[in-house]
Amino acid sequence: MCISKRWSGITETHLEHVSKTVNDVYNDLSKWICQSTYIVGHGLENDLKALQVIHENVLDTSLLFPNGNKGKYKLKHLAFRYLKRNIQQHDHGHNPQEDALAALDLVQLRLQKGPNILQNTPDRFSIFSFLGHFQKKSMLIGPEHLVRIIRAGCKSRISCESNEAAFQACLQHLSQDAPENNAHLLWIYLQNEYKQSESTSSNALKSLADHLLQLYHAATENTAFVIVGGNKDLRKLKKLNHFHRHFQLQMFVVPFLK
Repeated sequence: MCISKRWSGITETHLEHVSKTVNDVYNDLSKWICQSTYIVGHGLENDLKALQVIHENVLDTSLLFPNGNKGKYKLKHLAFRYLKRNIQQHDHGHNPQEDALAALDLVQLRLQKGPNILQNTPDRFSIFSFLGHFQKKSMLIGPEHLVRIIRAGCKSRISCESNEAAFQACLQHLSQDAPENNAHLLWIYLQNEYKQSESTSSNALKSLADHLLQLYHAATENTAFVIVGGNKDLRKLKKLNHFHRHFQLQMFVVPFLK
């Protein structure tokens, strides 16, 4: 028998002397559950299939909070997104009490707020907000207009008028005497300072390569060095994605308790 303790919290030793049958489990559950009882949980179809049970009143958070696609959100994601709560943080398996409490709180929130909560809660977080939630430091270096826009989660921001100034600010941060004070994420945003011509493009690429090499050598060991290319105007694409998201939510409207 192969059991993943990390996910289930159960080891082979726990099951070694188990003697209860499925009928015994039915009798135990019947003490707590009747036909009018509402069962609350996350992904309950797996539990009900294992027990070979059909129940009329089920409040499943994986259905109450649909993601608009074929898949389902994990309970850990829903707890973080709607409850601002971190669960399942340990390596010795899920805590049933922790998961049950999160599911109950999610159902209560859904009943209080109604379907509007699915649209009013952002589906995505900026990487700065995500890191800030876990007490990880981040720094943004770039043009002033971008620094003003990106505020949430990013407490350290340096505005620079040119790419050269941005590179120097980044190098200064990486070269400070106390590396432990460095940001966990250092994001440098570069501007297009050159007109499109063969000569200027060649010079720009050489200058960019030189600066990137300086940053690479200044970074500490085990640093993830990521280069992301630019993109075009995505406003039309975002508008289409909004329509698609709205349509998917209408397809997954879940009946409510009154």
